[in-house]
Amino acid sequence: MQVYRNSFCLIDWDQDHSFLYVKWLDNNIWHRDESEYRKYFELYVQQVEHYHAANVLQDMADTRYTIGIENQAWTVQEMFPRLAQAGIKRVSLLVSRDFITSLSIEQVMNDAEAYGIRFETRYFTDRQASLDWMLDASIL
Repeated sequence: MQVYRNSFCLIDWDQDHSFLYVKWLDNNIWHRDESEYRKYFELYVQQVEHYHAANVLQDMADTRYTIGIENQAWTVQEMFPRLAQAGIKRVSLLVSRDFITSLSIEQVMNDAEAYGIRFETRYFTDRQASLDWMLDASIL
């Protein structure tokens, strides 16, 4: 069920499998206005809180946005504690084809661990493999 869509992101709730699917769309305004990142990441966090999503598939395959240092810190220090409190257990990351974008996402995840916030996280380039891992109940 689609819960949100605009030119920056698409958010679906899969009731049958109890997971949130987030597709981050490439939109060049992100490169000009860093506040857009915070606005839509906050929206994503609100959806996780609303649906109590334990599993999330973050699809960033088409994204070409590098998360700046200030937004990385904000994400880890402000948003990740809320995600952990909401009950996220597993995050499947369908990585960007852009190396620098992927590197900034990996840096955020590493910073979160250093900050004491851990989600079971895996990186994928194949959507089906990402879904299969996230939905595999034997590894929950």
